[in-house]
Parts: sequence; C-alpha cells; structure tokens
Amino acid sequence: MRGRLELVYDRIPWFVCLGVTVLALFLSGCGRGAYSSLGGRRTPKSGQISKEELRKALDNFEERAASVVRSEADELDRLIPNFRTQRTNLLQKTRMAQAFRTMLEQDDPVVGCLELWALCVRFANYVETGEGSKLYGEHQDIAVAAAKRLEEEIERIARMFLKGDVFDETRRQ
Repeated sequence: MRGRLELVYDRIPWFVCLGVTVLALFLSGCGRGAYSSLGGRRTPKSGQISKEELRKALDNFEERAASVVRSEADELDRLIPNFRTQRTNLLQKTRMAQAFRTMLEQDDPVVGCLELWALCVRFANYVETGEGSKLYGEHQDIAVAAAKRLEEEIERIARMFLKGDVFDETRRQ
C-alpha cells in the first residue's frame, strides 16, 4: 500500500504543472482584447481609420494592383513578343493575383495590409535589383515602374492607418 501512495505522490507535481499550464493557455486565449498577432508581435485594433475602412481600401488596392500587373505584362508582351516573356508574364499575373487574394483573406486587415506591403516591397526589389532585374532587358524600366507604383500605393494605405513613428518603424522593418 505504501508503494502505491508514494507513486501517486510522485505524480502529483506533474498533474499540478499540467493543470496550471492548461489553465494558463485557456485564460490567455480568452483575453485577446484589443490586439491580434502578426509574427509574434501585437497589432493595434484601432488607428486613424477604422478597420472596415482599411479593409475597403485594401479591396480597392487589390483591384488596382491586379490591373497594374496585367497592364505591365500586356505592355511587355507587346514589346517583347516571345514565348519566354509571355510565359513569365502569365505566371506573374496569376501568382500576383493569388498572392493579393491570399493576403487579403486575413481576419485582421492590419495584418493583411502589412503582408501586402511586404509583398510589394519584395516584388519591387525583385524586378529592380534582384533575380528579375534583367528579365525584360531594355524594357526592365516598365516592370520596375509598375512595381514601384504598387509599393507607393500600399504605403499610402498603410500611412492612413499607421501614423507617425509606428509607420516609420514598420517601414524600416
């Protein structure tokens, strides 16, 4: 009998630790309050414009951005009429449209905005100085201008929501 009691008492600290952990996880999930998460960081639920206004601005951005990507690809197809360019542009139009849609499916429009902003910065870097910087030869400036236009537009939207130091710090990161 004494052996069984010692075995039970040896397990009690583990049960207590397990119970406390489960309780802590449960309680932390209930207290989200005024924040949601982006890569471990907390994003504010309010700002200079409402989240509904931000969502609408992002939806409008998606339409304009897809149009910019299509126009740029069509112009490059016209100027460089070869299969390689057409294939590259078709993939670019499709993948960018999918990426825009995926990022806008976020529950929190602030997270979607930040992810779209990061995508636009990466795309501009890709066509300006990255692996895609020689993709269109003498017509590379068309792709760079389109990517920069997207980056400027999403920054304009981000600036409406993130003010002052928050915008500058986010941009820096």
